[in-house]
Amino acid sequence: MTSGPGKLALKTFTGHKRITVDYQSTNKHIVNVRRAFLETIDLSTSRARQANHVLSQAAYRMQYANNFSALTRTAISPRVYAANANYSLLRHRATLMPLDHTLTGHSGKVMAAKFLGEPTKVISGSHDRTLKIWDLRSRMCTETKFAGSSCNDLVTSDGAGSTIISGHFDKRIRFWDIRTEMSANHIMLQGKVTSLDLSRDSNYLLACVRDDTIQLIDLRMNNIVRSFSHESFKVGCDWSRAAFGPGGRLLSVGAADGAAYVWNTHSGRLEAVLKDHTSAVTAVSWHPQSGLLASVDRGKRAVIWGDL
Repeated sequence: MTSGPGKLALKTFTGHKRITVDYQSTNKHIVNVRRAFLETIDLSTSRARQANHVLSQAAYRMQYANNFSALTRTAISPRVYAANANYSLLRHRATLMPLDHTLTGHSGKVMAAKFLGEPTKVISGSHDRTLKIWDLRSRMCTETKFAGSSCNDLVTSDGAGSTIISGHFDKRIRFWDIRTEMSANHIMLQGKVTSLDLSRDSNYLLACVRDDTIQLIDLRMNNIVRSFSHESFKVGCDWSRAAFGPGGRLLSVGAADGAAYVWNTHSGRLEAVLKDHTSAVTAVSWHPQSGLLASVDRGKRAVIWGDL
C-alpha cells in the first residue's frame, strides 16, 4: 500500500470553493466547478482556459457528451452538463462555455444529471424526491418519476438509456425502466447513498455509502459481491463521489481525513492512501486512458496524482 503526504502528487490547484472535478474527453484538461463558475484547466500549463460566471449555487455533478455534433448538428466539440443547487440544469459548450439551456422544474437541489442514450434527452435527480426526463429540443420536462426519497446520484446502465439506477437518502438503490412509472426493484444498503459509478462494461455498479463503505454490485445478479472499508476511512459528506479506474481494476474515493483511498476491485486490497489534502476530499475523477487521478477537497484544493 502506498501512503504518505504528497508522494504521488503531480500538480495542485487552489482557490476554488465547493468544487467537483471531471476529465474532459480530450484527456488534456479537467473541468473544475466552483460556486459560481465552470472552469477548464489545461493540465500542461496548470492554468485555467475558461471561467464563466454561470452558476448561482454550488454544482455537484457534471457530464460530458462526446458527440457534440449530434447535439448541435453543426459544431464538433464536447458539451458538459452541470447539476447545481439552484433547482436547475445548465448546459454549456465546453470550448467557449456559453450557457445553452437552463432547465427548471425541480423544487429542490439538483444533484445529478445524465444523458439518456440519445443526445436530446437528459435525466436529472433532485432532493425534491423526483427524477425528471428532459427533451432538449423543446427544453421541457417530458416525464417525472416519484422516488419517495432525495436522490443523490444516478447512472444509466445501457446504451439505449432505458434503464436508470438512482441512489437515495433512504439507503436504497432504485432500478427504473423508463417505459414504466414505478421502479422495478431496489437494493437496501446500510447508509445513505452518496454516489454511483458504472463500470465500462455496465456489469458492475459502485456505490459510496454513508456507513463508510464502498459497495460493488454485480448488475447481472443485482447482488453485492464485495464491500470495501478501512478503519481510517470515513465518508466526508453526503455527496462524496467514488469512481472506477479506466480498466475497472481500481476504484478511488475521497475521505474525511483528507486522503484519497484506492482499492483493487478484484482482490479487495487497499492499494494506496494518497495524502496531500488538508480537508475532506469530496470527489475524484480518473483519466480515461491512464493511471492519473484528480481529487478535490472542501478547502478549495485540487490535486493530480500519477503512477497508480
